[in-house]
Amino acid sequence: MSIFSTRTGAESAFSKKMLLLASMYLCQAIPLGYVFGSLPVIMREGRMSLAGIGGLFVLHLPWAFKFLYASWVDRTYLPRLGRRRTWIFPLQWLGACLLLAVSQFPPQSHFSAMYVLLLLLNIVMATNDIAVDGYATDILEPWERRWGNTIQAGARYVGMILGGGLMLFMHKSLGWQFLCLALAASVFLLSVPVFLHREMSSLYAGEPGSTGRKGVVAFLRQRNILVLLMLLIAPTVFIFSGFQLRTPMLVDLGLDSKTIGGCSCITPIPLVWLEPLRADGCCTGWAGPCS
Repeated sequence: MSIFSTRTGAESAFSKKMLLLASMYLCQAIPLGYVFGSLPVIMREGRMSLAGIGGLFVLHLPWAFKFLYASWVDRTYLPRLGRRRTWIFPLQWLGACLLLAVSQFPPQSHFSAMYVLLLLLNIVMATNDIAVDGYATDILEPWERRWGNTIQAGARYVGMILGGGLMLFMHKSLGWQFLCLALAASVFLLSVPVFLHREMSSLYAGEPGSTGRKGVVAFLRQRNILVLLMLLIAPTVFIFSGFQLRTPMLVDLGLDSKTIGGCSCITPIPLVWLEPLRADGCCTGWAGPCS
C-alpha cells in the first residue's frame, strides 16, 4: 500500500508539473503564433508592402538578445511571490493588456502603433520565457527534463496551429479586433494556473547571488565571443525573414487567408505527434528507463 501511494504521489506531482509547464509555454506560443504566422498574411491581404512585412523580423530580436539580462531576471524577485512567480504571471497579464491595446490598431491603418505594441509584447514574452525556463530547470528532476522539453516544443507547434492557423482561418469572418481580444483572453486564462499555485521550491542547491552580472560580463569578454554571437544570430534573422515572406507569397499566388490558415492548421500536426516519440526515444534509448 505504501509503495502504491508513493508511486501515485510521484505521478500526481509529475502531472502537475507538466500541466503547469504546458499552460506557461502555451501562454507564449499562441499569441506569438498569431504575430509571426497570421500577421504577415493579414498584412499582405491588406495590400501592404513586402518591405513592411519583412520588417517584422525585428520583433524576433528580443528573443535573440534576452541572454544579456537573463541573469538579472534570475536574481531579482519579491520573496513573497517567489523567485519565478514574481516575473511569470505579472508579465503574462501585461502581455494580455498589450494585446487588448493592439486590438485597437489594425495594421492597415495604424501600422506604427501596432508595431511598437507588438515589439513591447515580444520583449515582455521573451522576459517571461527567461523565468519560465528557469522555473522548469528548478522543479524538474533530471529524468523529467526531456518531458519538459517535449512540452516546450509541443507548445510551440500547438501555438502555430492555433495562433498561426486557426485564427488566420477565422480572420475574415471575425476580424482583427475580435481575434486580438480572444488572444488577450487566452493569455489571461492560461496565466490562472501560475497565479493560483504556490511556487515549488528548487530541487537544486544555490540561490541567485551577485555573480550573475559578472557572469554576463565575463561571457561577453571571452575571445571571439562577438563573432560567435553573430554566427548564431544571423541565420535566425535570415531564416525568420524568409519564413515571413513565404506565406505572403501564397497571397500573391491567389490564396486567401482562410485557405492558408486551414493549411497551417494541418501541416504542424505531424511535428506535434513526433515530439512525444522523440522524448520516448531519449527516455528508452539514450537516457535509460523512466522508472
